[in-house]
Amino acid sequence: MKKLLATAILAMLPTVAPVYAAPGDSAWSSKDASGNVSLNFYVFWSKTCPHCHKALPFVKQMANNNPWIKLHLKEVTNSESNIDQYIRMARAAGTTAGAVPAFFYCGQIYTGYGENSTTGNWLLEELKACKRNPAEFDISF
Repeated sequence: MKKLLATAILAMLPTVAPVYAAPGDSAWSSKDASGNVSLNFYVFWSKTCPHCHKALPFVKQMANNNPWIKLHLKEVTNSESNIDQYIRMARAAGTTAGAVPAFFYCGQIYTGYGENSTTGNWLLEELKACKRNPAEFDISF
């Protein structure tokens, strides 16, 4: 009877595990049946952040132009679950959550967004480099 109860409890564990896709919980990259690589790209932003509002159009367009980028927009102004996810992902990256916009990709974190498109273009090049060879990035942090 104890073994049956223990087995039943263990079988239920995945249903109570966190559902957010944070480092260590899911892969940063994946391949489809044809071998095409896609990347998860998380952007944490705030409604009151002017740099976020400069970054959002760029990252949305970047994802639209590059369907292999799986964009996950996480607004933190009114969402405790998004704030909690940001804190956990930052902690897993060895830092603390604070500044927005915050970009998580391929085991990396970057915060801030410049006045021009330099930051956005740099992020796109980083994502392309990771797509070419995900193993070069620390995808397990």
